[in-house]
Amino acid sequence: MKRLTNKELAKFVDDQLESGVEASQIANQLAAFLISERRVRDLDSVLRSLTKLRENRGLVEISASSARSLPESIKSAIGRLFEAKETIYLENIDKNLIGGAMFQTINRRLDLTLVHKLNQLKAQES
Repeated sequence: MKRLTNKELAKFVDDQLESGVEASQIANQLAAFLISERRVRDLDSVLRSLTKLRENRGLVEISASSARSLPESIKSAIGRLFEAKETIYLENIDKNLIGGAMFQTINRRLDLTLVHKLNQLKAQES
């Protein structure tokens, strides 16, 4: 029997999500498959492939770190900046950030933190 590639597994998961199958059910099936095939170490690769597939369709997963919760207007603007038709936000409130926010997708990073801006100014002075 042919071994499924990680990209094929990601495509299967994506198709299941698109057809409306419950995410928890898909997660259980994927976990059971990876365990039975002794491929648990492939989970990260499958999830990266899944994220890339979805991003190519315009569904962008954005990790946002900021000192406080971001208003919907900012989230919407960032989604447009990342050329997303639809966004999934994974928001992390980081009390260590002085100000600003950092946004990351699987392929891109936008650092608008105050520390990053200060470091840029410092580097320009040198």
